[in-house]
Amino acid sequence: FYIFDEIDAHLDVVYVKNLVNLLKKMSTKKQIIIITLKDIIAEQADALFGVYMVNESSQVVRTRLSEVVEAG
Repeated sequence: FYIFDEIDAHLDVVYVKNLVNLLKKMSTKKQIIIITLKDIIAEQADALFGVYMVNESSQVVRTRLSEVVEAG
């Protein structure tokens, strides 16, 4: 598997779209974990994880974008 931490931070939209295509191809054979702030990449994810603090403790929430879209 691969872990990428904000590899898209300094890329413009064209390069981010190219990166998304590359990551999609890679993901057919490997698991990929990406930390990103870009919607373009998050929209292509199979699952999204959010991490936030509550009472000095990290909390994790998981969702699938397809479930959110279906729920409307």
